[in-house]
Amino acid sequence: MLFSEGFSLIAGISKNAFNNFKTFFEIIYGNDLLQFLNDIEKMLQGAPPQWTYIRIVRPNKTICELYCYMESITTEFSDIFDIAGICFDITE
Repeated sequence: MLFSEGFSLIAGISKNAFNNFKTFFEIIYGNDLLQFLNDIEKMLQGAPPQWTYIRIVRPNKTICELYCYMESITTEFSDIFDIAGICFDITE
């Protein structure tokens, strides 16, 4: 699992703190986690790239709204081995 320095700044958490999915899942706000997990499941089943919306809770308890693009990364034999994405902070 790799998170960028930019995402760490958006989340307000040290890049080193994101060493597993559990850490990331813990900052997802409320019911957004269920939708996000459903989106991940779709990616693992071969769904085309997609955009999704989630909110995260920063350490100072503020809510950050993210618009994220997700895409499956496959081998030459079409086996999925990773999911890549990018998030934009759309908090107003």
